[in-house]
Amino acid sequence: MVKKRWKKRGRSYDLLFILSSVFVLFLTLFLLTSTKQEEKHDVRQVPIPISSEKKTEPLSADLWKDKKSVMESQSEPAFGSASSGDIVTHSNFDREKEINTEIKAEAEGENRDEGEPLPVIAIVIDDFGFSYSLAEKIAAIDLPVTWAIIPYQRFTHETAQLAASKNIPYLVHMPMEALADKSQGASLIGVGMSAPALSKEVRDVFALLPGAVGMNNHRGSKATSDKKTMEALMETLRPLEKVFVDSRTSSRSVAYDMALCYGIPAVYNSVFLDHEKDIEFMRKQFQRAITIAKRRGWVLAICHNRPDSIPFLQELCDSNINVVKFVTVPELLEEEKGTMRRP
Repeated sequence: MVKKRWKKRGRSYDLLFILSSVFVLFLTLFLLTSTKQEEKHDVRQVPIPISSEKKTEPLSADLWKDKKSVMESQSEPAFGSASSGDIVTHSNFDREKEINTEIKAEAEGENRDEGEPLPVIAIVIDDFGFSYSLAEKIAAIDLPVTWAIIPYQRFTHETAQLAASKNIPYLVHMPMEALADKSQGASLIGVGMSAPALSKEVRDVFALLPGAVGMNNHRGSKATSDKKTMEALMETLRPLEKVFVDSRTSSRSVAYDMALCYGIPAVYNSVFLDHEKDIEFMRKQFQRAITIAKRRGWVLAICHNRPDSIPFLQELCDSNINVVKFVTVPELLEEEKGTMRRP
């Protein structure tokens, strides 16, 4: 009797072990399949607000004066942003992965069918607002780009008017707290701000620059890495029907993901083109951008409103480049919606 009982228990344990193994196997296959699908289709399709009927209240003269005095106390960002406390020396893509795919990407670009659309590149030019003469020189370059204008600077208004007169779309280049900051300082968005205070800052800058199509971060390695701060930002941006560009000054940024979660049209930076003054360096960075664009169909790159960057931008305009198509940020979001992947 005892032997029969143990045989029955043994068979029960064997059956239980088999069922458990089958369950674990199916669960593993399901998780692997889900991960691959997420990597392949990772961006939500959202409407692109080319123009918005949402209006913000005009900024009062007193508030403008107060903000302007604080923001103008900050000097123009140094080349390479070394003094800003944000790391802007590499793309947000892992360099090892990039090296491994460069040869493949080049080959794919060379074998592109004639009917296949060109990969697209959107260049955002940061740090407008400090110099109007530089803005005029860049405006004279016939190249599809998007400007990013810092609020409350000496030439903020004039630069926005110039962009509008040339039909150049522009973003609010929003000063955000960096990891190296000892305090929030002159940043308009910082970690620890209350949601109402943050919302007011955002609404104020769009009242100042009502023609802006959206926002990107100026510095902001600390602020963009803080989920709570980015949730408050996107909560405010959503009803304003603006786009968001994650400058990716930190590899830990959650800004892009938060924008998608709130249904905001968003894109992220992959390459900083001009954090070194040498034009040869800028050319190499542009080739990196082309490699990425060939690999996935699009890329966004950032350069800056600086004297040393103007010859490079003019060169891009004059070079008759036919391996990529230059587009603005709104055009990029319209052409590539539903196909972008997370960094």
